[in-house]
Amino acid sequence: FSSRRRHTRFRNVTGVQTCALPISSSTISVSVQSIQSPTISSPSSTYNLTPAISGTGTYVSGYNNYIYVYDSGIILGSTSLNSDGTWTFTPTNYLSIGTHTITAKLILNSETNSSDSSSEFSLTVSKPNPPSVSFTSPTSDTTPTITGTALANSLILVYIDDIFAQPSVTSNGSGNYSWTPNVALNIGTHTVQAQQRPFTGNLSDKSASQNIVITS
Repeated sequence: FSSRRRHTRFRNVTGVQTCALPISSSTISVSVQSIQSPTISSPSSTYNLTPAISGTGTYVSGYNNYIYVYDSGIILGSTSLNSDGTWTFTPTNYLSIGTHTITAKLILNSETNSSDSSSEFSLTVSKPNPPSVSFTSPTSDTTPTITGTALANSLILVYIDDIFAQPSVTSNGSGNYSWTPNVALNIGTHTVQAQQRPFTGNLSDKSASQNIVITS
């Protein structure tokens, strides 16, 4: 040790020479960032079999920010968390009809660097109600016009005597539709039913059977 800067004291302790050096006190600061769990905001109910699930999260700079989405603990897939803290995930496989328990987790680069799971979010996928059906009966028109209401922009399928009849039509933005058969109906009594399927949604049950009478 140099004696030009400080005096150093040596002492013997049980035959071992030790050196007492001045130790400067300093604080080592370690920043540990807590990874916050994301939230899920919508949708709570839908007719869509592949609904766009959305929410928010806390973006962490310098990392790949991934949102992993789960249904009752089973992973549905992942999406990126945007830098503004928003995210949207659309499953590639259809969800079954019923109530789903959705959770999400923010993962930074690897599973070991992730948040806890979000609070559970209940998402119900349901069938739409059958469309309404209206027509004039009895009628001498062998290609009668059938009208009704459904969800907006839904595919409408009409059944005559329990057989799908062409064409299919689409309800307008207000949910109204109008259908005329491509093939004339025979004289007599026929049953009429209809179904609807919203865009990317699931098919409703058939409407209640109604009779239409075609006269000569």
